[in-house]
Amino acid sequence: MPTLAAPQFNSWFELDDSGVRLDAYVVLDFLRVVPQGLRSIFSEDWFISFLEEDNAKNSDDKNNISPDQFFRAFDEAEKVLYQGLQGIDQQLKDDDFFDGFDNQLTMVGFTRTSLQIKGRRLNKLWDDVKRSSENVGQFVFRPFFKTMLKFLGFLNKVLGSLLKVIPATEAIKEIKDFAESYIDVD
Repeated sequence: MPTLAAPQFNSWFELDDSGVRLDAYVVLDFLRVVPQGLRSIFSEDWFISFLEEDNAKNSDDKNNISPDQFFRAFDEAEKVLYQGLQGIDQQLKDDDFFDGFDNQLTMVGFTRTSLQIKGRRLNKLWDDVKRSSENVGQFVFRPFFKTMLKFLGFLNKVLGSLLKVIPATEAIKEIKDFAESYIDVD
C-alpha cells in the first residue's frame, strides 16, 4: 500500500454567515467544486492501487477497469455536471425561474440555516479526513479509510438531495459511488 499524502483540497462549501450571498449561488458554487474535490481524493496513489489490486486478482478479465478508463468516465461526468450548472446559471437571471429554483432548494433542505449546518458538517468531515491522513502510519490505514468513508457517505446524502433539484448532479454522484466501492477498510 502506498503512503498517504494529506489531501490538497481545502473546503467544499464556502458559507456566508452574513446572508449576503443567496443560497442558490452557495449551492451552485459547491457543485462546481465537487469534481475538483473528488479528483483530489481519487487521484491519490492509494485509490489507484485499489483499482490495480482489483485488476490483478483477475488479470485476464475483460471487465477490469484501468485508472485511465476511470478518469475518462470521471471527465465525462464532470462535463455533464458543468453543462447542467451552466444551463441553470443562464436561467437564474429570470426572476420567476430564480424563485422556483430557490423554492426547490428549500424543499430539499438547502436554504438558510439548513444549508449552513449541512455545509459546516461536510467541511468538518473533510477536515477530519485531512487530519486523519496526517496520522497514518506505514501499515495503519484503516482509521483513515473509515474517516474517508464517513465523509463520502455524508457527501452522498448531500448530492442525493441536490440531484432532485439539479439532475446533472447524478453523473458526478454515480462516479463517486463507483470509486467509493473500491475503498476497502478490511
